[in-house]
Amino acid sequence: MYLTQSLHRSVQQHPHRIAVRWGEQTRTFGEFADRVARFAGALQKLGVQSGDRVAMLSLNSERYLEYQMAVPWAGAVLNP
Repeated sequence: MYLTQSLHRSVQQHPHRIAVRWGEQTRTFGEFADRVARFAGALQKLGVQSGDRVAMLSLNSERYLEYQMAVPWAGAVLNP
């Protein structure tokens, strides 16, 4: 199973359940997957291709989870 498959399954089964809680903010699985897909698309538009390694430097935030899922969604490999 790929890392992103669990997100796809959760979106299909429970799109309105909370996936991420950060302080007082929340994101449902549907919202989270939408943000991940958009970020993955942006990576691909920048030229990231399947198998590329993508390094990431991020503050400790809810966006880290989006990045962590978007890189493999785009077909690349995350190098945190």
